Amino acid sequence: MIRSALLFSLLGLGIGLSGCAKRTTTRLINGQVRPSRYVSPTAYEHYMRATLHQQKGNHREAVRQLRQALIFDDKAPYLHARLAESLLALRKFQIAATEIRRGLELDASHPDVLLAAALLATTQARFKDAEKVLRRCVAGEVLDERCPLRLASLLERRGHPKEAASVLDTLVARTGSPTGLVARSKLCLAVLNLPCAAKKLEQALSQHRSLPWLVQLARIQQAAGDWTAATKSWREAFGRSSFSLRIARPLLDTLHLARNKTDVDDLLGVLERQVRARAKGRVTVAELMLRAKRPARALALLEHVKELKPKEELVRARALVALKRHEEAHGILHKLLGGPMAADAALQRSRLYERAGKLQGALALLERVQRRAPNAHRLGRERARLLIDRGRIKAGLEILRRAASTKRDPHARLVLARALDRAGRWREAIKEAEAILAKSPDHAPTLNFIGYVLTSRGKRMQHAHTLLKRAHRLHPLEAYIVDSMGFWQLRAGHPRRAITLLEIAHRLDPFESAIAEHLAEAQSTP
Repeated sequence: MIRSALLFSLLGLGIGLSGCAKRTTTRLINGQVRPSRYVSPTAYEHYMRATLHQQKGNHREAVRQLRQALIFDDKAPYLHARLAESLLALRKFQIAATEIRRGLELDASHPDVLLAAALLATTQARFKDAEKVLRRCVAGEVLDERCPLRLASLLERRGHPKEAASVLDTLVARTGSPTGLVARSKLCLAVLNLPCAAKKLEQALSQHRSLPWLVQLARIQQAAGDWTAATKSWREAFGRSSFSLRIARPLLDTLHLARNKTDVDDLLGVLERQVRARAKGRVTVAELMLRAKRPARALALLEHVKELKPKEELVRARALVALKRHEEAHGILHKLLGGPMAADAALQRSRLYERAGKLQGALALLERVQRRAPNAHRLGRERARLLIDRGRIKAGLEILRRAASTKRDPHARLVLARALDRAGRWREAIKEAEAILAKSPDHAPTLNFIGYVLTSRGKRMQHAHTLLKRAHRLHPLEAYIVDSMGFWQLRAGHPRRAITLLEIAHRLDPFESAIAEHLAEAQSTP
């Protein structure tokens, strides 16, 4: 009943917006109201139903509803474009091409139809055709920023960053588009031009104080080592997010890197006061205290609670371990082994056994708990790591191969590849990783893994660099990818370039020891 009410209210809105004689409506394009040939009132209910299905990813039902809408209004190019989008999602390329052709016959310059045509061409790897269509779209629809944004993205993807920058600069000069400025900032990030990236984002934020953009600016400032500006941005983001704990973590890290202990303690005090009166967020705040190396404070936060939840008990055990009160930690974890947090408790307890040199005890515990929780894939990975690190390579790899063959764990194959590399069987590792890329060519962790392994072995260095650049284009501020790029520069004989990249990676993740080791190696290279 609620959905029906929503649909009919939207239908009423559509009728109110649509002119009965000319069958037009108004559309908000880049903040400006413009008349547009959209969807007639008689087709509107089916169109809205289709939109709901598209948002849920149910494209089969969306196709059915859009075909119903076209029965009532077969002269709407927009409906043909939306139908083509769902058909493309179902990989029905020929039928989608037919709908696009019909839409273009009705209106050869309709931006939605041109965008659908470009999407079809891109999906079929006809990039020149996609570029041609998008340039038509840019020339014909000066106020629709989607066309230049898509064109710039395509040009950058095809290795033409200067042309992409020119398209975006024209868009910004013409419309002042903040979204165009954000896209321009990403182009700057692709070549790690941090001052340029920060400047463009600041210009966008001067028009619209978007929280995601503010978070991105803070990360760029952190990567550049501008701790004062980064702290200011993180503080603003923290306030704008209504003191979100998700924002508190990077703010805490930035304060820690700026070596401002007083501000770290003040922030923890604010968070502590927030959660003392209610249970929500208590686990996260305690974890932040542990991250800030305040285990006694984390323990005090939890010990005043009369009845702790299992997750809180786990954090309490971690605090006790940090304070070297191992027997108490063992007692808590033993109790949790019979409950819903058994897998997490087993992992923590096995690591205590490992530190104490009790390998068999750790392995037996992990195996016992995994029998009761077969979907706890982390336990199998931990068993494999323990075995491989102790020289029992065959047994460890067998565990990971079984996990990868069942396909229950989507990350199992990459974990297996990493284990093979640690065991010195890097060629096998590369084959496993390449099998992942065959199905998911833009999987950044796998691109990074292959690039890093080849670099560490000094093999196919140019191919390794290409893969790392692809991974970086997908995630320009991921510390582990920037680290791999810096490591490649080091192995290629460019220590100064390596230091620049590795310093950025270290600022982005100061707690990762591997990045610190690579940076130290680069700094000691003449």
